[in-house]
Amino acid sequence: MSAKRYQYLAGDQPNMVMRKRAEWMRSVDDQILEHLRDEGAGTPKSISNVLDKNNDYIGERCRTLTKYGLLNRPSRGFYLINDDGIAYLNEELDANELNPSES
Repeated sequence: MSAKRYQYLAGDQPNMVMRKRAEWMRSVDDQILEHLRDEGAGTPKSISNVLDKNNDYIGERCRTLTKYGLLNRPSRGFYLINDDGIAYLNEELDANELNPSES
């Protein structure tokens, strides 16, 4: 697994990324989405190992990102970034426009 760190200070992100984040989002959400974009898929444990964050917290954030439609969960504990997640990372989607799913 890659030892990349997805931690940027405001303004230090490559190409000065200015994503349209929503109030419900946390800074780690961008890191999770970037990791899944780069690695293809992951579990909260594999993501937490790379990001050096608590496994339970990463799991909670992955569930939230799934609820708002930025990730897919094809099986329990396994997450994939989807087209909306990639659009958000590419600054093509405003996360404020997303509504949580009922499930």
